[in-house]
Amino acid sequence: MEALPQQNFIKKMKIILKQRVAVMATLFIGLISFAQEENIKPKNEFEVFKEYSNFGIILSPRVQFKSNSNTTLGNDPFIHNAGFTGGVGLNYIFRPEKTWSYRMGIHYNFNNETNFNLKESSNNITFKSSTYSFSIPIEAEYKKQLFKNMIWTTKGGINITFINRFDSASTSFDDFSLIYEPVSDGVYTNLTLSSGFYFIFKPFILQTSLIYQKNIPAFLKGEFTTVNSNNLIQNQGTYKTSGDFIGLELIIYPRFKKNNN
Repeated sequence: MEALPQQNFIKKMKIILKQRVAVMATLFIGLISFAQEENIKPKNEFEVFKEYSNFGIILSPRVQFKSNSNTTLGNDPFIHNAGFTGGVGLNYIFRPEKTWSYRMGIHYNFNNETNFNLKESSNNITFKSSTYSFSIPIEAEYKKQLFKNMIWTTKGGINITFINRFDSASTSFDDFSLIYEPVSDGVYTNLTLSSGFYFIFKPFILQTSLIYQKNIPAFLKGEFTTVNSNNLIQNQGTYKTSGDFIGLELIIYPRFKKNNN
């Protein structure tokens, strides 16, 4: 009868050992299955991009936001207008076959300096001036497969803009005068955000995106005055063109043939 406690103890130990072996075996089998699934899963989720060029040709029609004014004396004489602008250029994608990719480019842009009418002008003349710039976008991009030939994408980053001939200028008409100057010394660092889709065709990939750019700092600032018949200041205030825009971005990545030899 004295051996019963030892036998019960041994039975309990055997049961505990079996349970632990079962748990460890289950975990081991699970790890093997997970490892096999990871090996089966392709390392690169967007292999199709390897069949196309990393260089993309870009065309971007845009709408530049209205300028704005702040009156410190009298009334605001402006009717501010939005303007159509645009850009063309070349982009290069780093790691396009990955979920997260990166890109740089060189763009040539058309921008509005001023675009307005005067409220009290009977001739309804539009005062509009423009400038050109080069910019280097640097962006990070995230992709998600929606359908076989359609991929959703969103990207954001900075767009470093260089404006050479952007200088102080003046506009005068009858009793109205506007003098403005660039806010920066020719270099602007702007924030960009866009979202859209890749459409995969056999000869090329087309990327379409809705893009927004916030300029930091604004393009230009200035001061305006209007005088009356006695040459006394009637209206006075400040003028600013931000250069912010919203637009459509179209990029084509051509397909190339690989040399299998």
